[in-house]
Amino acid sequence: MISYDAAYLSELAEETSYELWTLEFFRAKFFKQTECANSLYSFKVGEDARPGVPKTHVDISFSCGIGDSAVDGALGQFRPLAFISSFKLQDMIVGWILNANGIPAGWRFKQKIADYEHLRAAGTLHLPDLFVIKPQIEAVAWQLYKKF
Repeated sequence: MISYDAAYLSELAEETSYELWTLEFFRAKFFKQTECANSLYSFKVGEDARPGVPKTHVDISFSCGIGDSAVDGALGQFRPLAFISSFKLQDMIVGWILNANGIPAGWRFKQKIADYEHLRAAGTLHLPDLFVIKPQIEAVAWQLYKKF
């Protein structure tokens, strides 16, 4: 069984942080869903975690007011970026799973699909706990990945 230990999970979190930030930004702007009160947005843009140095977070915060409608109009043109960020996030997760299963994930989507399907057919595909506990999430994510 493959162990998805804290270091491995931390690596995935670090690799996907920008895509997650992008999607969270679009969620707030397109669907008016945010975790912050009063239209205040706060984004983590970096973290200094060097050994021997206290962990430091770099954040940016801003609020929108008078120009909200102009911002909404401009953001509407960025919807393709939201799709790209979503797919890139899926692609990174697939690569992360393949790497955890001992297969170096290259850049070609077709090869990643073939490798994933080969592991699945052989019964040797080991998935993160979330996908094991809720196989419907893995099934939907995988079918979307293959389709797009």
